[in-house]
Order: sequence, then structure tokens, then C-alpha cells
Amino acid sequence: MAEIHKSLEILIELEKIKVWSLIVTLFGDLDSSSSQSLSGKQINNLLGHIGIKPEATRVALHRLKNENWIKTSKSGRETIYQMSDKARRETSSVYADVYSSSVKYPEGWQLLITPDNQDAKTTTAIPIMKNILLVPTASQKQDMKMMPAELKTQNIPDWFAGKIINPSILEIANKLKTAAGMPMPKTTKLSEVAMRLLILHHWRKLALRDSVWCYISLMEESTLAQCHKSVSTFLHNTPNINPSVLTD
Repeated sequence: MAEIHKSLEILIELEKIKVWSLIVTLFGDLDSSSSQSLSGKQINNLLGHIGIKPEATRVALHRLKNENWIKTSKSGRETIYQMSDKARRETSSVYADVYSSSVKYPEGWQLLITPDNQDAKTTTAIPIMKNILLVPTASQKQDMKMMPAELKTQNIPDWFAGKIINPSILEIANKLKTAAGMPMPKTTKLSEVAMRLLILHHWRKLALRDSVWCYISLMEESTLAQCHKSVSTFLHNTPNINPSVLTD
């Protein structure tokens, strides 16, 4: 692996990276004006730049193909990879959650008190303690067997916040915020693409958790909220990944 920028070091060491998941992020960010495909060589050029061995990439691609997430074709001796229709649907369904500068569930959250042995009839529910849930205000259905309770967001105690998000997530968000605010590495074009990929990947893992959006909504000045703003700004100011950059 070539010498890399400090920001890339932070992102590589931030959290253990699952190669198959990183490839999912990569394909989801491809420039829409491109053919939306990557050769095995292009994938290895990028992932190798951040220290991922070809063997690990090959195993991850094989897994994604077996799961019908990617499909392959041949161009001469080179294997070409594309997202399957299933992958495109899954990617499209969460695109706004990952890329939007707005918060998910903008109507806010509320406490919901439920009777014993009864589940809340909502698609999203974060348990705080027995019979007490946090749910998006917009998803709350009228049900006389459940009682909503007012939630004041000022001075939320640490123990309550800890029920929503594990402190380890906040540590990751703080480091991600720092990396997203650092200057883009100018060593090579590949380093720039690698930085976008890693920032997007770590943020995607956070953005797909409803508990993260709940925390951001209730604590608007928190590390998580600042991370969201920093990452959103970074993604807005950098282009989607273009396959042509990944070619030697």
C-alpha cells in the first residue's frame, strides 16, 4: 500500500471494515452518468490503496454474487461487476437516509407507554425500558391501548441518552466528524476517491440505524448531529465515484 494521507489513516483504523459491506458502499456511490459497472482490476486498485488484499476482495465479491447482489460478465479476460436489480432496489430505498442533509423523521420523536404483553404497532420503536418506547411522531398510529407521553429534549440525562445510543457509537461519530472536516488528500486521485468511499461507508453504517436519527433529533448539538452535518457537507462538495478514476 502506498503512503497515504493522515485522514485516510484515521478512517482505515476507525472501525474494522467488512470488505463485502465496503463494496456495497462503493457500488451504491457510482456516478450515475457512468455505466454503473466496475472491473475486478478497478475494484482492486481502489481497495488495495487502503490496504485490502486481492484475496479478501475476491472472497467478498464471490459472497455478493452468491447472494444475488452483484452480477458478472466478461470483457476479454477481465471480469465486469454490476449491481443486480435487487441491489439497485435496496440501494434506492435507503439513498435518502444516507445522503440527505436533512434528518430522518423530521416530525420528531415521542415516548410511548404500552401495556404489559403488547407490542407497539409501529415500524420503528426504540426500547428505553420495560413498556416505554421511543417512536417517530409521524409513525404513531391512533391506538387507545397505548399512551403517548410528552418528551422534553432539554437536559436529557446521560442514562437516558445511553439507552438510545451506545457510547462507542459516539466515539466513532466524533472521529468520523474530524476526518470529514480534514482537507482532501492531494497526493493522488485515488486517495481522494478512497477518502470519499471510507467516509461514506462509515457514515452509511450509522445512518441505517434509526437510533442514530433519534439521537440526532433529540440532541441537536450532539457529536452525532455534528457528524451528520460534517459528512453531509463533505459529500456535497465531492463527486460520486467515477470508474474512470480507478483505472491505471
